[in-house]
Amino acid sequence: MKYYQEILLSKLSNAGWELFFEDNDSDWRIEAAWKIRSIREVYGIEVEISFRLDPLAGIFNQKPRVWCITAYQSVEGNEQYTDSIADTALSKGKIQQNIEDFVNEINDYRSKIHS
Repeated sequence: MKYYQEILLSKLSNAGWELFFEDNDSDWRIEAAWKIRSIREVYGIEVEISFRLDPLAGIFNQKPRVWCITAYQSVEGNEQYTDSIADTALSKGKIQQNIEDFVNEINDYRSKIHS
């Protein structure tokens, strides 16, 4: 697991989410896709997270790298994503803060469903 994934998983776990599915082989544009589930309020609600690769890395002969993380409402049996719930860029020097803001946006989504 990559450094930023470990940070994200730790923050999600502390906020009452569990990772229950991981796909590292889904799409050439995505490094990994996760499905997480709330284990607190609105128990069982699912969110999908994708780690998107930088589409310009290949043009500049760079090693593929994740440039953004996006969360979507999980829709059973639907491979197409809905509007994003949260997204963040992986900016050097701001990864911790960006991931924390990302998790807060996912928590806000859960809170809206709960109210």
